[in-house]
Amino acid sequence: MDDQKEKDKVLAKASMWVSSRRAKAVAKGPEKERAQSRHHQDGNELAEAVEKLEKSFLQGST
Repeated sequence: MDDQKEKDKVLAKASMWVSSRRAKAVAKGPEKERAQSRHHQDGNELAEAVEKLEKSFLQGST
């Protein structure tokens, strides 16, 4: 995957993480647990996308 696609993927994952953070903040009752779980999952996906982008940068700079 080229660098721009990797950057776009990180941006999309970050946007999803922000949305899930907002949803978690306003969720009530049983919905709160689901929102917390979704936010955690989005955070993991964002971290993986950032790691791939970092790896891509490191490989490109050698």
